[in-house]
Amino acid sequence: MTEILHDMSEAGRSTEDAQVPSVERLIDTAVEAAKRGNPQEAFAWIKRAASLYPDRYEPHYFQGCMLANDRQHEGAIVCFQRALDVAPLNVAVIQGLVLSLRRVGRFAEAEAQAQNWSIASPDDCAARATLAHIFMEQYRFDEALPYAQAAAAMAPGNVDAIILIAGILAQLGRTREAIENLIRAREYAPQRPDLLLHLGNILKIEGRFDEARAALHHALRLDPGNTTAFFEIAEITRFSPDHPLLAEMERFAAAEAARSLPASSRLHFALGKAYDDIGQADIAFRHFAVANARERAANRYDERATLAVLARIKDTFSPAFIEGLRGKGDPSLLPIFIVGMPRSGTTLIEQILTSHPDVAAGGELHYFPQSVDAILASRAPGRAFPDTLSSLLPDDLAVIGERYLSCIAPLTSGGSRLTDKLPANALLVGLISMALPNAKIIHCVRDPLDTCLSCFMKSFAQRVPYSTDLGTLGRYYRAQTRLMEHWQGLLPAGRILEVRYEDVVSDLEGQARRLISHCGLDWDSRCLSFHKTKKSVNTASVAQVREPIYNSSIGRWRPYAKHLGPLQSALENSLL
Repeated sequence: MTEILHDMSEAGRSTEDAQVPSVERLIDTAVEAAKRGNPQEAFAWIKRAASLYPDRYEPHYFQGCMLANDRQHEGAIVCFQRALDVAPLNVAVIQGLVLSLRRVGRFAEAEAQAQNWSIASPDDCAARATLAHIFMEQYRFDEALPYAQAAAAMAPGNVDAIILIAGILAQLGRTREAIENLIRAREYAPQRPDLLLHLGNILKIEGRFDEARAALHHALRLDPGNTTAFFEIAEITRFSPDHPLLAEMERFAAAEAARSLPASSRLHFALGKAYDDIGQADIAFRHFAVANARERAANRYDERATLAVLARIKDTFSPAFIEGLRGKGDPSLLPIFIVGMPRSGTTLIEQILTSHPDVAAGGELHYFPQSVDAILASRAPGRAFPDTLSSLLPDDLAVIGERYLSCIAPLTSGGSRLTDKLPANALLVGLISMALPNAKIIHCVRDPLDTCLSCFMKSFAQRVPYSTDLGTLGRYYRAQTRLMEHWQGLLPAGRILEVRYEDVVSDLEGQARRLISHCGLDWDSRCLSFHKTKKSVNTASVAQVREPIYNSSIGRWRPYAKHLGPLQSALENSLL
């Protein structure tokens, strides 16, 4: 090391006075520094190598890898692109670039580079699988499927490719096909825990809980302490104080703590669920708090920016804005949009509706925001919704509506209506009402303390980043409530049907009839037996909606009251 430092120092003065170290030597020195646990020194050596050898791809590539490992993906992209300028078809460089582009949401560029990868390595099934993942990350599952199938065809028996296909099929609502694929994959790899985890999760979506538990417990036997298995089993288990799984989870958490290793957030969510089941709210809350702290550290959330977007949406959608574009959308009656905060009863409402023979279940579909982006994003590069609406033209509304309808058409299963319960659509109600003027809109409302606490007790931070802190939950709840009040005042009376969760629990038939009437359908008594429907449920409420209606979810916050000060304060202060 002393000799290298001396050489570098001399090289810095004059390459005529000392021989410049080779790029290989500099990289080896950086690797040694990294092995010693000194990433800053390692990065300095790599940066020096890139400066001395700008025409060699290796130092740029390693610099990109280091930045990516430190989650500095924008900087990593610059380095990978420099490496690619030197070595245009280097697969390792393309892979690094694609991964960082995906991490920052630059999907169009990631797709283009992955296509280059498939050209550079025409027999590499990983390139096709990566393209499938890129489309999945954009919720474009119908476009992802052919690439996943191509990857599987290129490598028969490739279990990862089969798992990928199954995951896409499940997202498309084709859960039975997904299960068939995973069962076939077990012939190639009967002892893979991850395969069993996927199988258990999709069986759970199908409501086949006994089979799901069997698969998940098998995964746990193969991989003791697997926190995902603990979590998935806990979601469909009613715990008692002497339940063996509770003791097993506690033993695993204690062993991790003894080694000063933080247990995963999912283990703490599972323990929180178990202690909530047995009525030990203080212990449960402690686990939920730890789980959310871990989720919060892993998922950045810009609260100020998020709340500013909701405020700008209200300002943009004025009566004049709506009136100037009224009557330009697609007149289809097919969609039923169910909006509301997560855990506000949206899944229950969907189950009631889709128990009607004329209503198909869409679940959480991302097609409407995608349809909006497809029209507006290219016109206002670098700008986000609602700022992109300044480029909206009257004829765009019909195009957005038609594009959305073409995406959901394959999901209808012959029904005359289709539900879409994506929570984010609450931000788009004004645009939905313009692009699809005959679509039905249902707003689900539940007690704010029950809603927010229920969010806090569920693991979905990547999709709901504000859910990991009670204060941010309360402030977001009120901001979205004000936005929904804006929509109600802006749109014609009766355009949005508001349904309170507590009213559904106390008067199921009355509220179910109200829902069916709002959707323009004839009454069908099967809507009262929603828990018996055979349709798939891919949501955090997957277990609850398979049971008859119950009132134990009303007032859920009371046992946790002493822990909810930040939430109550946020709810009260955000009203000002």
